[in-house]
Amino acid sequence: SEEINIVLTPQEENFLAETKTVNPDAYDAYLKGKYYWDQLTLDGLQKSLKYFNLSLEKDNEFAPAYSGIATTYIGLMQMGFTSPSIGIPKIYENTQKALELDPNYSDSHLTSAVMGVWTEWNWEKGESEFLKALELNPNDVMAHAYYAHLLMILLRSEEADHHINIAMELDPLNPLIQSLYGVVLYYKGEYQLSIVEANKAISVVPNHTLAWRVLGLSFHELRDFKNAFNAILIILLIDDETKLSLGKTF
Repeated sequence: SEEINIVLTPQEENFLAETKTVNPDAYDAYLKGKYYWDQLTLDGLQKSLKYFNLSLEKDNEFAPAYSGIATTYIGLMQMGFTSPSIGIPKIYENTQKALELDPNYSDSHLTSAVMGVWTEWNWEKGESEFLKALELNPNDVMAHAYYAHLLMILLRSEEADHHINIAMELDPLNPLIQSLYGVVLYYKGEYQLSIVEANKAISVVPNHTLAWRVLGLSFHELRDFKNAFNAILIILLIDDETKLSLGKTF
């Protein structure tokens, strides 16, 4: 930074001075966990949990892995794959551990924000933690995307557009970001565009749970009930015989 004449603030200098040595094996397992988490499928979330735990086997003080485990349980709850009685204790335990180990790690604050909004229904805590995550890492793609969802809940659609557009600029080919963008478009009433984004995600991850939910909701609003039904049917964790029976009833 000195050679290219970058001027660092005292906060940035302190942050860089505290940078820890990272075990490459722990980091590699962590990245694999993040990759599978983005699919938001039951299989993907189970694999992400496996890799985050493997990361901790390599380094049991690696804060990102604890944050990853907490986020995985949030995903399992949000997608209906586990109950709050199982998920919530795991979320609190691992989020707290991550923040204790590295209070300046942006993902820990992102996890705390997501927990605040979608587990505690605490908008103020959620917004505060999203802003802290973005202060620590202005290019945190997921923080921008999920903050956009909170802003839609708060009916601040222009701000939501700003943050989801930043996320799309930073990571335009990520199926999860495309699906999250589809959610924002859905809440804006732009159902055809939300279908386009969901289909982009499905072209990469055919069983992407969130993308199929976006399709189901958007088709429903367009009164295309057959496609809405079929979209929801795909993500239901039921056997083929039951699906066939539901199809006949429909």
